[in-house]
Amino acid sequence: MPKRALNCLVRATMVVALTIVCADRASADSIVLSDFQVQLDMDNMIASIIGGLEAHSSTGDPVFLDSLGVSLSEGSTPLDLFAGPTLLDDLPFFSLPYPLADGEIVPASTLFRITGLNPGSVYSGSFSFFEFGADGVQTLISRDFEIAAPVPEPATLVLTGTGLAFAFARRRRAARRVS
Repeated sequence: MPKRALNCLVRATMVVALTIVCADRASADSIVLSDFQVQLDMDNMIASIIGGLEAHSSTGDPVFLDSLGVSLSEGSTPLDLFAGPTLLDDLPFFSLPYPLADGEIVPASTLFRITGLNPGSVYSGSFSFFEFGADGVQTLISRDFEIAAPVPEPATLVLTGTGLAFAFARRRRAARRVS
């Protein structure tokens, strides 16, 4: 069975199992996403999706973030974030299900990361957090984002190359004088 089909089957099974297990939970009235930003690490070509969360429940019960869904496209081409080379890293913040007490505020931190980006590419994506409850699957947060992975400027590349060539030549001359 192809890896992609197996991943889909495993996810569907998890959704059904979590829906059954979580059927007695109260549903959230709202989850608020604050301080949302996308930070790009140009050295490692990693995008960090950052945000803070605040939970509100009319019953006062905890709210559970049970699932994270992320989609990403490079131009008009959808990417499989599990097959690579562009990959989803959702471990920095969430170990799902993630409980939030009514009124709890989680300060802005990394929600997930996307690795293996290509310089010069523009990516568009979206993410959603879901809760499983008696009413089925409820979308708590849904947000679109964009990542622009710029290519270093030609002038920067020329300056860096010139500096490296000068340092190499100086080191070589110093080695000849010692000999």
